[in-house]
Amino acid sequence: MFTLDTESGFKDMILINGSWGLGEYVVKGIVTPDEYKVFKPTLRAGYDAIIAKRLGSKEKKLIYSSEGISPTKEAVVVEADRHRYVLNDSQVLRLAKWGAIIEEHYGRPMDIEWAFDGETQELYIVQARPETVQARRDINTLEEYVLLEKGKVLCQGASVGAKIGAGKAREFFISGERLPADQAYRIGLVDRVYPDDKLDEEVDKLVKTVLSSGPQAIKMAKELIANVPLMPPDQFKPYTAEMIAALRKSDEGQEGMDAFLNKRKPNWVIE
Repeated sequence: MFTLDTESGFKDMILINGSWGLGEYVVKGIVTPDEYKVFKPTLRAGYDAIIAKRLGSKEKKLIYSSEGISPTKEAVVVEADRHRYVLNDSQVLRLAKWGAIIEEHYGRPMDIEWAFDGETQELYIVQARPETVQARRDINTLEEYVLLEKGKVLCQGASVGAKIGAGKAREFFISGERLPADQAYRIGLVDRVYPDDKLDEEVDKLVKTVLSSGPQAIKMAKELIANVPLMPPDQFKPYTAEMIAALRKSDEGQEGMDAFLNKRKPNWVIE
């Protein structure tokens, strides 16, 4: 857990990673862990401050061994555990609150290790030390890296950093250039463009469309959008199927099906 965003250095963010088994595989980058982002100001105000969650692949884990000379051994994570988060929202928020307290005590961004005891179902803070990468970064220096060649993709997963791919954004940040609407639309900075006299009307239409969908369905769709691009085909297909199945058998899914069959609006639609 870090009490700032490790890529941008943004200090109002708490970043939490989690995976099954001992934490060594996360530290060494052997597994892709789950990722949770918590917004500090909202957390301090007492609200649910989780602003992003990303499911890691978590294909293997390091566990204690009772045989041989090595105190630990590698084990395969069962399919069901690969496709579920290691922490629930309540646990994420509890860790984030502890992280904020520790940061306030030391007066600087912190790198914190946590653990969850599967037998007692308790969370623990096991170590805390100053964060040393972003805290030492010179904010007056802008680094830019360019990929000179293209080759065969050997593996896919979460990026280690943001050195490549943000060049256009950096250009606009530095230049302060004002973009005409058509250019912003062309480069993907905005999704839609409307004339001023149509803006309110189109916003109302979009809001109405979003509200016509079930709240849980929208939440799951956001999770799929965040997680699926990081998964290989043999993982994202069963993951997506499980998400859809869970939604269909939920109270919201049953209400939607009943509303469809009886040709009525579901109970989440506000007229």
